Amino acid sequence: DVPNRFVQLITLIHERFPDVHLSYVSMKPSPSREKLLPVYREGNELIKEYLKSIRRSSYINVYDAMLDSAGNPRRELFLGDMLHMNEA
Repeated sequence: DVPNRFVQLITLIHERFPDVHLSYVSMKPSPSREKLLPVYREGNELIKEYLKSIRRSSYINVYDAMLDSAGNPRRELFLGDMLHMNEA
């Protein structure tokens, strides 16, 4: 559902602002949502591929940078709720 809504959003933005550059920051891998990480990864990949077809767009991958060497979310990047990021 997220990639479809993203396409709708991009379409609306381009109708109103045809020359704007769009940058998308990937969904992050929060420890509190660990069971959803495969869905987030898939959604990020679908959006990344879609953006390749959009001129003046970029994909910013924070997902991979927020994983440790074992592929788990880096807990030290989050507040106590394990959802919101801290200053690090």
